[in-house]
Amino acid sequence: MQNDLSHCNVSLVSGIGSSNTSKLNAFDRALSDAGILNCNLVKISSVVPKSAIYVNFDKEKYKFKKGILLPIAYTYNYIEEQFNTAQFTYCQVAVAPTTNFRNGGIIVEYSGASSENEQDFFKNNLQKIILEALQDRNISVDVDKDIKYITSYINCNNYFDYKYTCLFAGCILWRTGWLDDAYHKNNYLFQDR
Repeated sequence: MQNDLSHCNVSLVSGIGSSNTSKLNAFDRALSDAGILNCNLVKISSVVPKSAIYVNFDKEKYKFKKGILLPIAYTYNYIEEQFNTAQFTYCQVAVAPTTNFRNGGIIVEYSGASSENEQDFFKNNLQKIILEALQDRNISVDVDKDIKYITSYINCNNYFDYKYTCLFAGCILWRTGWLDDAYHKNNYLFQDR
């Protein structure tokens, strides 16, 4: 795997998958829903490389070559483990500062469950975590412009038809050279980052 990911693309992805067979199949289907099914995920902690660029990920447009190593910070959750006490399940990831990664940046992940719809509570909690992490690194941000969030959220009552349901959210670091040949034929002018 490449050690130098400076000038890479940074994108948020999320998905939900269900299976009556196993948790693994539910997780696999959540990866498919997120657009990263055929990648080998390499878990990273929380640091965005210098000079990265934030790219909104279009899973219909961006298809990775099968078997690539894909650096990712992620979280996941299963409602199978929590549906007796929780009505809502969440996975959230935030990345900042998305308007300028000149000095790098931070990724934070959070997952949880509650008996009430507390999506705003979880987002506010995630914001506090990322702001403190950025402060520790002397990186200042505009809260309204520089922080991007992605949420995978479900009302557990809607998924009782399945034995296992997985929520997934992540932040991927990638280069266009890792996309399949069909992308490059249609986008030959796109700069490789």
